[in-house]
Amino acid sequence: MSAERKTETIPQWKQDEVADIVEMIGSYDSVGIVDITGIPSRQLQDMRRDLYGTAELRVSRNTLV
Repeated sequence: MSAERKTETIPQWKQDEVADIVEMIGSYDSVGIVDITGIPSRQLQDMRRDLYGTAELRVSRNTLV
């Protein structure tokens, strides 16, 4: 099943975001992609705090990843 693009042009902010994601992925030896749908904001804040200094946490839209 292929996804069809519904617009003729891709907004510049989306192109920039994807370029940033590609650059970030290329700069690490290990990368994990997880679905955070349904995770309470408090739990997400705790994860960010616990991972600070050891891992980078980046949240993006599903359609960009």
